[in-house]
Amino acid sequence: MSTIPGYSATPSARPLLDESAPHSLANAFSQHSTTTVDSAYYRAGPPASRTRSPAAGTESIPAQVAHLRAELGQTRETLALREADLSALMAASRAREEQMSRDRAAWEAERAELRDAARDALERAAVDGVGADERVQRAEEEAEEAFEAVREERKRAQKEAEEARRGAREEVQKCEEKAAEEVEALRKKAEEDVKAVKEEAGRVLAETRAGHGAELAALRATHASDLAALRTSHDDALSQIRHAHAHELTAMRDAHVAEVAKLAEAGAERAARALAEKVAEAGERERGVREEWRRERDAWSAERVMLERHVRDRDVEVERLQREHEEVQKEVACKEEAVATLAEAVGGKQQEVDRVKGELETVREAFERAAEGMEEWREEAGRVGSENESLREKMSKLESNLASLRSDLSTALSARSDLSAMLAARDRELSDLRDLADAARARHAAQVDAAREKLDEARREAEDARRVVKEREKEVDGLREGLRSTGEYGARIVELEATVAELEMDVEAGKDAVARAERDVVAARARADHEAQLSERLKEQSDESRLAVAARDAAVSSLEARLATAEELLAGRDQALSGVKEALRRELEKAQDREKREVVLKGRVEELEGAAAEAHRAVEGMEAVVTALQSQLSDKAAYISELQRGNQLRTEALETLRKEHAALLKR
Repeated sequence: MSTIPGYSATPSARPLLDESAPHSLANAFSQHSTTTVDSAYYRAGPPASRTRSPAAGTESIPAQVAHLRAELGQTRETLALREADLSALMAASRAREEQMSRDRAAWEAERAELRDAARDALERAAVDGVGADERVQRAEEEAEEAFEAVREERKRAQKEAEEARRGAREEVQKCEEKAAEEVEALRKKAEEDVKAVKEEAGRVLAETRAGHGAELAALRATHASDLAALRTSHDDALSQIRHAHAHELTAMRDAHVAEVAKLAEAGAERAARALAEKVAEAGERERGVREEWRRERDAWSAERVMLERHVRDRDVEVERLQREHEEVQKEVACKEEAVATLAEAVGGKQQEVDRVKGELETVREAFERAAEGMEEWREEAGRVGSENESLREKMSKLESNLASLRSDLSTALSARSDLSAMLAARDRELSDLRDLADAARARHAAQVDAAREKLDEARREAEDARRVVKEREKEVDGLREGLRSTGEYGARIVELEATVAELEMDVEAGKDAVARAERDVVAARARADHEAQLSERLKEQSDESRLAVAARDAAVSSLEARLATAEELLAGRDQALSGVKEALRRELEKAQDREKREVVLKGRVEELEGAAAEAHRAVEGMEAVVTALQSQLSDKAAYISELQRGNQLRTEALETLRKEHAALLKR
């Protein structure tokens, strides 16, 4: 068979665009372009074959023509997608150039602002470069003598409360231990009762199981004898059926042989007639095949002419793509020139950053000179402050004495209010405990009634279970008597065993219910005893609390007496304090001039501190701007590297495109 000119006689090694190649145009555009190349040609993969196999017949030529048409359409789609990707890349490149121009203008504006800010900071540092002093802190001393009495009273009251609490805790612990012993005794007694009940139930259940086992053994023996008789009768019936079937098969075989002989004679005549008809049909089919081959050969000639025309069109398209490739190379060269220009701009910006750093160093030196002036002002302020230190110490001592007396009075009053609040809280606790005891008694009575009802209900359920067991035992006896006269022993025995198991489970459930009810009654009794003991302990604690309240009332009375004494002492100290205040007033009048001068100096120091802080902020702002400029430089460098990488990828893609077009021209 002849093949189409221009195509090999072996399957193609790869498609027109090999997507598996690491530097192919398809991978380049799918990874680095804004538009993803996704065509049916890439998804379909390489064509299976481009030749006509000898066994394919005359139908392979139209299939190959259709396949070639599909390849041409896919190639056109691929070229259109590549053109769209190239246009998108050009648009992205133009947008990036515009963004770079905008960034350059913004950077120039920021640099001008930084220059103005640095100039202003230098001027302010030159004007306000004088030192300042920190404000003088007053040293205040606190006296603890007046608090000793109140602290001792508080410690004594806490000790008494702790002793009362410890005694109550010991009583509660004793009552709890006693209740635990009683509960343990009741639990042991309940366990012994439960154990006795379980032993009795086990004995009854063992007797019941023994009786059931004997009955089941008798039923199994009867069932075995009946099964043996059934097997014997079944074997006899099977032998009779086999004998009858053998006679019937012999008769049917003889009749079938005679029928086959008759059919063979009639079939030979029909086969001869069918063979003659098939020979005539084969001649007609051969003439039709020759006519079809002639029509296909004419169509193939027309398709060959059309394919040659398509090849010429493809050559024209390749020339156009080569011209576009040259234009793209020119654009790449322009981009490289722009990248070089941008690199020069980056170098200029780095020089500007170095110049700004030098200005920052100048500002730091001016700030250090201002700090030296501030040290001188601090020394002068220290001399002025040392003169007023003695007066301040006297005033602080008198004020601390007055504050200690006032704090003693307030502490005594607060201790009295705390004791009153503690007594009220104790009364509320006693009333709450009484309410809890009443509620516990009512709850205990309700729980005892509920436990009795549960026990009665469990007993009724146990009686019902026993009655059901007796009824089912009677039913089992009746069924056993009725089944002895029939042959359905096996299934009925299984049912009887299941029934016996259910009865045993019902008995166990009834016993468990009785045991649970008894445990509930025992627990209810134990809770009732515990709550009664708790109510007794609460009564004892209420008596102890009353005694403690009386003791605390006495302590409060003693504290009130001490408080009156402290108030008298405070009155005397107030008189002495008024004389001291008059003397201090005279001393303060003498120190007013010094304080005025100190105020003036402090104002000057604050102004200098504000100027220094402003200079600090200016320096920090400049450093932040320098950092931002450095980050922008790094971003611009990364952007330039990205542009270079994109240009390289475009160059590789165009080279791959040129190679693929060359391969297409060769094909």
